[in-house]
Amino acid sequence: MLRTVPSRIAEIARGNLSVSDAMIVAVVLALFSAAWGIIYQLTLSSSVPQNDIIDFYKQFLDAGGFAGYGLDLLYQRHNEHRLFVPKLWFLADIALVDARQTLLLTVISLSAVAHAGLIAALFRGLGQSRSATALAFIVAAGAMLSPVQWENLIQGFQVQFVQVWLFATLSFALIAWAPAEPGRGGVLALAVAGAALAGLCSTYSMINGLAVWPLLVIFALWRRLPAVWVLFLAAVGGAVLAVEVPGFFTRPGGGHLPGMQTDPLTVLRFMARYLTSAIDDIGSTGQEIVGSLAFAGLIIAGIHALVRPGRVSGVHMALLAASAFVLASAVTTAMGRLHMGLGAANTSRYATPSMVFLVICGLLVYDGLCRRQWPRLRAWFTLVGVALLLVPGLVHEGRSLLSRFVVRDFARMAIASHLAGGYRPQTLIFLYPHWPVRPDEVARAMQKAGLGPFSELQRFMPPASALADGPAVDAPACNGEVRFLRIDPVNGVTFGSWLSNAETGARPPWVVGRDQDGRVVAWGAEWEARGDYAPILDPGLFGRGHAAFGPVPDVPVERITVEGVFDDGRRCRLAGSFE
Repeated sequence: MLRTVPSRIAEIARGNLSVSDAMIVAVVLALFSAAWGIIYQLTLSSSVPQNDIIDFYKQFLDAGGFAGYGLDLLYQRHNEHRLFVPKLWFLADIALVDARQTLLLTVISLSAVAHAGLIAALFRGLGQSRSATALAFIVAAGAMLSPVQWENLIQGFQVQFVQVWLFATLSFALIAWAPAEPGRGGVLALAVAGAALAGLCSTYSMINGLAVWPLLVIFALWRRLPAVWVLFLAAVGGAVLAVEVPGFFTRPGGGHLPGMQTDPLTVLRFMARYLTSAIDDIGSTGQEIVGSLAFAGLIIAGIHALVRPGRVSGVHMALLAASAFVLASAVTTAMGRLHMGLGAANTSRYATPSMVFLVICGLLVYDGLCRRQWPRLRAWFTLVGVALLLVPGLVHEGRSLLSRFVVRDFARMAIASHLAGGYRPQTLIFLYPHWPVRPDEVARAMQKAGLGPFSELQRFMPPASALADGPAVDAPACNGEVRFLRIDPVNGVTFGSWLSNAETGARPPWVVGRDQDGRVVAWGAEWEARGDYAPILDPGLFGRGHAAFGPVPDVPVERITVEGVFDDGRRCRLAGSFE
């Protein structure tokens, strides 16, 4: 087999690409993308609450926990969104895993895979073979788990931004699969009821889900379902829209769409970038070209399906409806975020709907090529299409890998500094920008309840033996230096250092500072981002400096000694003391 590889490469170079060759490359790329996404989730996620989920934890803890958290708080808006369904997941995560967010992250990955399976199942309904369906599932899974959407993969709060699209696609799929022939009324009723329930789950995951209802009703009419079921969907959707749309505009803070006054061309450019945010490494011009072509193709295909319903299958229409749902979200997002600039369209969270849109558009084109029996064109479309879909995101995240670790470590440092030295705005600001008091309040309440990072303190503190007061122990020498030492009556003790074991070169993950009497006055972790001034020889790509914190000392501190501490309790000591 190895002997055939060079010959196959030579054939491809001459333009003789077979469908099987293209499928192999597509599968390898997709599996690599999915694996990278899962590795991202496992290595970069943390139980430390960040950003919006801090608001939920504050609400939950202020209410007194489960005893006081009722339907009124479940129904309460978060910003402009009605996060009823995600809040149920948040509560389950607290109940089952002490708010460590592991349940939320599991649900996120399973939802991504389930969405890939749902799209592949619809693709199979177009008359595609098992091998083509398997390829569709693997490529879709690689897209849904791509690390380019890192924010949605590693932050538990973003379960809402993954599931809103899943539930919408599910609602359209159930209408497509609903039997229209007489004698199967029970199955039809279940399918329509399931579609309505999925639509409600989408709507009450995020406000974008409101777009499900007009699409569902149009789809049911297009399928010529019995009038009673069309009226049922119209009644449910109408009631939801009648309640939620006015509520959006009358919510506290005012509901408004700042982009409504923007010229249409700018709105279209924003939409084109939103629809292609997953591949933004091709450049803004490339995004606008690809996004505009996909947008135009979807509109043409949708009009054709409406005008010539007899030539389009129900599953084909379901895929078009799912794409139209993403398109509707692009419009509403443009109205709400365009005032921040066109660059806002490339936020990492928007990479998820972009992947949904691009995967569906690509599968519909692939299906058309299969029907016209153009194998060579189909092979090249598979190769180029999958590469365009997945490679830009992989390249982007390859360049951003170090910054992702820095973000994770800043979050961990916030908890370590809270445990070691109390309120530290300079570290808490990374958890909740512009308002560090909020994460401090939540951290104190979570610590009292033993939730989140405080349910697994061994991840955020050195071994207990290293924090015991007493003279500094004899230990191998450390290389490195103390970069600064500050002791004041407001912030207490703070110092920064770079350490490594003089014998082995290993960098200790923890640092402890003791005063002249052997009392621990500050401790910290090797989670501070490395600077260009790092004095340690060969600190490595992910090298970090130590940042240590301590409360205001009870007695004057004249000098400190510094120890590096390893996870197993071993230590190394920096020569001398520091004043």
